[in-house]
Amino acid sequence: MFRMVYRVGLFLGAVIMALFIGARTINVFDPYRVLTEELMSEVAAEPLRTVRLYDYSSLAAQLRGVLLTEQAAKLDDSLDNPVVATVLGLVSLSSKADAVVTGVETAVAQIAALDETLVAVQGAEALSRDLAQLRFYDMAHGDVALANLYAQSTAVSHSLTDVSEGLDQTATAVANVTNGLELPKLQQSLAKVSNGDGNLVSESLQSWIGLPDNLWAVQQKIMVDVAWLDDFEQQYERAKVVNDRWRFDTLRLLPPFVAGNYQPLLLGLIGSLLLALAGWAGSREQHARPQPIPRQTVPRPAQSLPSLAFQWADGRTDRQTLPRVGELTIGNIVIRRARVRYYLERLDNAFPAFLNGESISSARTLNDGDVLQIGELQTVFQLAA
Repeated sequence: MFRMVYRVGLFLGAVIMALFIGARTINVFDPYRVLTEELMSEVAAEPLRTVRLYDYSSLAAQLRGVLLTEQAAKLDDSLDNPVVATVLGLVSLSSKADAVVTGVETAVAQIAALDETLVAVQGAEALSRDLAQLRFYDMAHGDVALANLYAQSTAVSHSLTDVSEGLDQTATAVANVTNGLELPKLQQSLAKVSNGDGNLVSESLQSWIGLPDNLWAVQQKIMVDVAWLDDFEQQYERAKVVNDRWRFDTLRLLPPFVAGNYQPLLLGLIGSLLLALAGWAGSREQHARPQPIPRQTVPRPAQSLPSLAFQWADGRTDRQTLPRVGELTIGNIVIRRARVRYYLERLDNAFPAFLNGESISSARTLNDGDVLQIGELQTVFQLAA
């Protein structure tokens, strides 16, 4: 009984312990949980990253103010003014002046294209907010949060990549204008034009000086964040492969179950261990008690079967062992065994038969030393040889 109690306690304890270990193992190796914690630590280590993402949603307004998009469009129109064209024609090295005009037109076109691209960055604000709130997400449902972040980061990453390319092209076009050696002469000549167009062109070109470096600096920040978002997307895709391979969608049900029933399971574990301990102690106490010495059975010597000692008229002697089962017939006398005794019976009158000198007329019990006389044959019944 104690052994059964011990085994039941151990079995229940092992099952509950397996639940604890299994929940912990699943939680440790859950790829979505690992990625969520890594993403949280990265956001905590560099909070300015989410601030920049939030600022990217208003990047269009900021760059419009820096690029003076509307003024650039007016600059493009002013270059077609006959007065300005006349001034440009008088400038020495007019071929290079023509290059400046072409460069301005290219830069204005790039600014207009970039202005349309900036509209797509508005999703960065929502991504920034969700990243900042990630620490409040339930780890058991981290796959839902990560899927949402993955979808947002993919869209934001693609739009920021387009903006980065637009910034590079715009900065390069503006640099081609502002870095020309003929720009100062062109500005001086345009400043002499009496009407407002010449001053407008000169002031616009002046505002572009130093602008490419600022655009490239913004581009570098964008590319850093794009690389970070791309790395997150790759990690999410790898985590998704591991999740699908090991069926974590199903295994993830165990940790919440253990967490929700932690106290009952812990009490069950303690109770099962106490039960096993009680069974173990009971079995040891039972073994420690003095056991009664078993009675040693002395084997009885094999008893020989009863027999009949024959003596013939000519003096010959012989011995016949009586069977335990069945019967023995001698002349007209049959000897049978009944339970633990032998008895004889006379079959017919073919031969005179006497037991201890008395005529046999019915069944008689044989006792040790009885003398049986059948005709001339005399025999003695003996219980032992």
